[in-house]
Amino acid sequence: MAAGKAIYAHACVACHEADGSGTERIYPPLPGNANLQSTDPSSTLRIILDGAQTLTTPRAPNPGSMPAYAKQLSDQEIADVTNYIRNSWGNAALLVTPAQVKKARRQ
Repeated sequence: MAAGKAIYAHACVACHEADGSGTERIYPPLPGNANLQSTDPSSTLRIILDGAQTLTTPRAPNPGSMPAYAKQLSDQEIADVTNYIRNSWGNAALLVTPAQVKKARRQ
């Protein structure tokens, strides 16, 4: 968890905040996030590896984007930060292994 927390502090905290609360209508909150707590971590890994771009709507007019971390972070680092966000702020999910990250990179 310590390694994941350090990566989160460096790469994620600017948008998702230290407490994972995000920014309303721009960056999603991480506590209680069903996607993060899914048994299958594929969607979470895909977003971390490939990034994401939100759509604008009248209710959420500000575009938000998340950079891709596939080139910046190793399989171990992505597993660490994934485990941190999947098991912090009241979240509880199975641990992700570097092998799962490696497989997600290939898909």
